[in-house]
Amino acid sequence: AGEPVREWRAPLFVTDIDDVLDKNIFGFPATTADGVKGLSLLRSHQVCTIIDTARGLDEVRDYCRTFGFPGGIGEYGSVIWDDLCERAEVLISEPAQVQLNRVREALQEIPGVFINPNYRYSIKAYGFGKTRTAPLPTAMIGELFSRLGIDALNAKASYIDTAITDKQVNKGKALLRLLEMKGVQGGRCGSVGDTESDFPMLRVTSKGYLVNNSSVELKRKSSVHHIEIMKESFQKGFLQSIIHFLHPEQRQVCRRCAAVMDELDQRQDLLWKLADIANWPRWRHYAHIMDRHVFESFSG
Repeated sequence: AGEPVREWRAPLFVTDIDDVLDKNIFGFPATTADGVKGLSLLRSHQVCTIIDTARGLDEVRDYCRTFGFPGGIGEYGSVIWDDLCERAEVLISEPAQVQLNRVREALQEIPGVFINPNYRYSIKAYGFGKTRTAPLPTAMIGELFSRLGIDALNAKASYIDTAITDKQVNKGKALLRLLEMKGVQGGRCGSVGDTESDFPMLRVTSKGYLVNNSSVELKRKSSVHHIEIMKESFQKGFLQSIIHFLHPEQRQVCRRCAAVMDELDQRQDLLWKLADIANWPRWRHYAHIMDRHVFESFSG
């Protein structure tokens, strides 16, 4: 599929990580066969590819070095990482950093509250539910912000944690700053995401794509802003968005893309088989488990 583009240039394709490039199917995040195919098609057409994610700076750095990305954006737009120069550009304001430190110290004093140590320019805090981590109560965050006089930060809950960030940063602003820094603004640029935090990123690129596992509300808002909603979810939607970006008129693979995908499908190594299993929809995993149990009940 060719080598990754290790230089800043257009065309450029920007992707979120969780539930877009990656899927937590084996108990840890990893891409799937369709994720590998999507990245391989971008390489085959020599498209510069970067990430724009909620992940911490260290993880952004690791992804860049694993997949050959020249850089990326982390912590919801709080920091830019240039892997070619091995340099971080922090985008949060000094007042926000001061307030983050105060909130972090206060949260550490509350029993049952845990903080992800991998976040430097934002906070990821959580408690524990019955089966997984859980966001902090809204009332707790409100009381804490009021007591500490916090006015430069935002708090947003997901189903597993609470993210606290500088009010002035988002994935879209950070992407525009990165394009300006590298002198590639104005060129053709695509992006793909799946959550509300991706919306600013999708709006500022020349073409934004939303995978189908996104919320109904986000799909409705995206359609108004001419962001294209993929028919497929997760990594299948990721692959579909790349095909649409590479071939906006035909909306299907060219001969070069087909050759790359055929070559990958011929692989027989264990890692590729696992990546293909990770690509299965959830119902197929359940069906496989049920079939195995039925077989074992008869054979026993």
